Amino acid sequence: MNRGQIRIFEAVVATAVIFVAFSASILLIYPSRLWLIYEREYLDRLGYNILHNLAETGAIESVLGEDTYHLEIIMNRIMPLLTYYNLTIFVFNTAKGEIQRFASVSNATPEVFRRMPEVSSTMMVYTSRSGKTYYLVLVLAKGGEKS
Repeated sequence: MNRGQIRIFEAVVATAVIFVAFSASILLIYPSRLWLIYEREYLDRLGYNILHNLAETGAIESVLGEDTYHLEIIMNRIMPLLTYYNLTIFVFNTAKGEIQRFASVSNATPEVFRRMPEVSSTMMVYTSRSGKTYYLVLVLAKGGEKS
């Protein structure tokens, strides 16, 4: 009887060792900052969606001739909570053949973007009804507990 109990104890210990070994290998295989990968994908997708929606709804066209105040209001309404943004619009000057800064709106300082572990940058080329070509660059960073 004593030998049977020892064999059962050995089987339980062997099972525990195998479980610990598999658990440790899984932790070593996956990166410890896996949330950064998902966060970067989320920010990239969010940037493309925001720029696409601004173009499709005509919001860009409506604010191009106005001051940046209206553009800032639009961005603050569509931006998710705890998300920092910087939208810079450049215009292509055909007479000079160069790109000039047209407008910029942001809800954070450049220092905030330098401190963030993940920052996403999305670019879009937009041609207005008048035929002018604009380059929109949207920089996003997720704020909150991980920043």
